[in-house]
Amino acid sequence: EYVGEDWDVLKKYPIKANHTLVINGTGKFCTPGFIDSHVHLLAAGLSTSDHFVDLHSVTTQQEFTQKISDAVKTKKEGEWVQGGSWNNVNWGGQYPNKTWIDSVSPSNPVYLEHWSSHLVLVNSVALAQFKITKETPEIEGGVIGRDQNGEPNGLLFDEAMGLVTPAMPSEEQSKSAIKSAMKELNKFGITSAVNMGSFNEYKLHRQLANDNNLTLRVMSATPLHQWQNMSNEITYLKENGLYDNNYLFVGMLKGFADGALGSHTAALIDAYADQPNNKGVLVTPPQDLSQWVNEADKHKLQVCIHAIGDEANRLTLEIYDNVTAANGRRDRRYRIEHAQQVQLQHIESFKKNKIIASLQPIHMVDDFEYASELLGDRTVDLYRLFSLNNATTTVYGSDWSVASPDVRLGIVAAMSRQSKKYPQGYNLEESVPRIEDVLKSYTVHAAHAMFKEEQVGKIKEAQFADITIWDSSLIDLANNKQWEALKSVKVHKTIVGGKVVYSNE
Repeated sequence: EYVGEDWDVLKKYPIKANHTLVINGTGKFCTPGFIDSHVHLLAAGLSTSDHFVDLHSVTTQQEFTQKISDAVKTKKEGEWVQGGSWNNVNWGGQYPNKTWIDSVSPSNPVYLEHWSSHLVLVNSVALAQFKITKETPEIEGGVIGRDQNGEPNGLLFDEAMGLVTPAMPSEEQSKSAIKSAMKELNKFGITSAVNMGSFNEYKLHRQLANDNNLTLRVMSATPLHQWQNMSNEITYLKENGLYDNNYLFVGMLKGFADGALGSHTAALIDAYADQPNNKGVLVTPPQDLSQWVNEADKHKLQVCIHAIGDEANRLTLEIYDNVTAANGRRDRRYRIEHAQQVQLQHIESFKKNKIIASLQPIHMVDDFEYASELLGDRTVDLYRLFSLNNATTTVYGSDWSVASPDVRLGIVAAMSRQSKKYPQGYNLEESVPRIEDVLKSYTVHAAHAMFKEEQVGKIKEAQFADITIWDSSLIDLANNKQWEALKSVKVHKTIVGGKVVYSNE
């Protein structure tokens, strides 16, 4: 309600015993509440459950197999074993296949997602259950992995992942997972997030909002191809006086242009350096993507499209340009999610139509470990943070559960571009030199990117009291390039709407 000096605030709002929480911020560093511009709350919450087999730290085939063997022992015959976060780079780059897990899971279907969420490994039991055989035709926008005889090898890429549907959690399990994920984000100073999920997940968020069980503000981005569902939902909410919910925002749609770099399904202009016959996958037919963007645009819905490879980014920019020309200019705030590999010649297209680049700097830490093998000299086109920041609005997120939601790691990645392979940083010309610009991408720019700049993103009168209090100054540490110290700074308190949702005291 009010921002000012101590004496002025206390004069305007006298402390009332038992009714006023006073936080002593002496020596602390205060920022607007952080906004994670790209998360998957349900998947993230489920990935932290006891039933999820976490494979992110696995470095050998033997360890991979043993993890699944241990998990099977906790299941009844026929029950699903689910897990993921495996990264084949950790053991040299070879993809696993069903032979790694078949011998230890003879009676249980297994479903294990790659860390990118664009590839899954299943066992023979799961393949048989869903009747996936040598004769199964390829799926548009996806790939069925096969051995030298044409038999499915257990790997399913992008749209082919939909051929296998594992057991789904109950409604209560799902809501519990979402609440758990929100609490985890609060621990890192995050007060708002853009959630990329299904329309059914949006309904879960609506239930939680109605019951006052959201501990951060959620912009729910639902599937682009279901634009009519969201259009109808907005009409219903407005007609029934339910649209202006301060914790749950709607109106954003997410589509997919391509897959992921780590699974060789990001769509490239030129073939992969290590797979000369592969240019990746356009997971949505371009004509469908264009039609859906056009229809959503006509209904004044905000569109964001997942684009990783340079061809996917080029295509998405072209679609946005064509729809803008057809429907006339207005304040659309189109977004490209990831914008990982962008050629310099395409940066101008971001600027022309004010396309927002929604980036996840933390992905650099992993991608730089293997990117040169996949892209060769084109690795320089990855994560052009500086160029994009100069051309358009950039916003930052984590892509959690794919990567850690720790904003400190994102800040360090954006400014240092360091990885194990490049401890001094890679292509530092594309780093963001000013911590102030990084903080804006996590706050005021992120608010603008979801049409909420009048409500969140600043510590300002008439805006929601969403505040993150840190134990030390992020600006001082970043300016002195004290990266390890910055990674260790503690969140003192996270405040959403004037309510403390996390405290380390």
